[in-house]
Amino acid sequence: MVRGWCAIWVAIVCASLTRASQESTQLTHEQAVEDVRQLQEILETVHPDPYLHGGGKVAFHRRLHRLLDSLPEDGIDAEELYWKLLP
Repeated sequence: MVRGWCAIWVAIVCASLTRASQESTQLTHEQAVEDVRQLQEILETVHPDPYLHGGGKVAFHRRLHRLLDSLPEDGIDAEELYWKLLP
């Protein structure tokens, strides 16, 4: 079951980066934040319990904000963002 969710999660991440990958591999800070927020919304909407193995909702959102704070202001490569998003 966990493998299935991981595969779905990776597919969602890849799909969210496809738009940027087709145009350019470099994302602006705003595009990266938008992609991360979209992934957050999808996970929280679709996943039956996205907080189960991550320490709960508060821990999930702490990690999310740490990730958002770590995104460079001058942009990030799409592949680098992909690696940051992996569990």
